[in-house]
Amino acid sequence: VCFGTIDCQGPRQLQLLPSLPNFPFPVTGLAAPPPTNPNFEDIMTGGGIANPAPLGLFGFGVTTVLLSFDNAGISSPKLLNLVLAHALFFGGAAQFASGMWEFKANSIFGATAFSTFGAFWISLAAFIWAHEGGLYAMTTELDMTLYFLCWGVLVSLFTVITSRISTAHFALFGGVAIVFFLLALGEWNL
Repeated sequence: VCFGTIDCQGPRQLQLLPSLPNFPFPVTGLAAPPPTNPNFEDIMTGGGIANPAPLGLFGFGVTTVLLSFDNAGISSPKLLNLVLAHALFFGGAAQFASGMWEFKANSIFGATAFSTFGAFWISLAAFIWAHEGGLYAMTTELDMTLYFLCWGVLVSLFTVITSRISTAHFALFGGVAIVFFLLALGEWNL
């Protein structure tokens, strides 16, 4: 069905009904309005994607802030459930998906970083959930110390790589590496 000034004669014409002789308006097909974005065809056909970095960064940032409130002891015990939910879905699954979209956008570092941190949040949430549920009742401070220490080393390697990307990346990953080492130290001293 054609509406307004849209030309119904073109490659996007879709024959819905045959022309009817006494129909009050022409029924020749369905036409889409012309795209306003020059990359519209690429996006609609999977040739291009939107920037996934904001999703990954927000997932990491919000979940980190929530966990920091819990680590600092300025929250109620109920916040741990909220942290776990965010760690599984927003910091974990959404950030991991952001990493997969970075692969599609041909950003190898972004894909590796977002996928890695998404996996970190999922693994941390699963570990805490199992520990709080009594499944890992025999864990010690050493277990979490080694966990955070390993992540500190990994993020330190990311920091070295980011020294060639930008100062902002270098500062961000350097700060995250320091946080992991401080978390390991905090678990060791508990």
